[in-house]
Formats: sequence, C-alpha cells, structure tokens
Amino acid sequence: MKQTLNIDGFLQYAGNTEKYSNQQLHVIADSISCLEADMAKLSWRENGLYSHEYIYNNLAECCQKLQVYMMTLGLSQTAAVEAVNDFAVWMDACMC
Repeated sequence: MKQTLNIDGFLQYAGNTEKYSNQQLHVIADSISCLEADMAKLSWRENGLYSHEYIYNNLAECCQKLQVYMMTLGLSQTAAVEAVNDFAVWMDACMC
C-alpha cells in the first residue's frame, strides 16, 4: 500500500488551530508516520492501493491506533484525544 497521506497538510491544519506547541506537532507527525508504516504492512490487493483511502474507510480503528501512538510518544491523553478529533475532522474534509 502506498503511503499517500498528506502529513504536512494535516500539520499545517493543526498548527493553524494554535492548540499545539511545536513539540506536540512533532509528536503528532511521528505518530501519523507510525500509522502509515502500519499501512505499508497491509496487502494492497486486499486493502486498496492508497493509505489515505484505507485510513478514511477505517477511520475509527485508525484513530484509536493514532491515539495510542501519540500517547506512547509523549502526548497526554487529553492532547492526544484533541489531536485525533482534529485529524478525523481534517480527513473527512479532505475526502469529501
């Protein structure tokens, strides 16, 4: 599966909300990269060719994983939940 999620686009969106410090944005970027690394392990024949489509079609599951990655990499649960909610809104807007 190709890694096609626009991580920089989300970081710009998240940065524009002014909710996150630069350090938090780095953790968020690393977490999204980990999520996309998971996508690389999936068979494109069974799950599709593009990671952004897979993430959108499996948003709840992917957001749960993303929250775990964020907390593991140092975000508080509150910040991780906020960032995941922003990510879900951003994904929905991008895919419409």
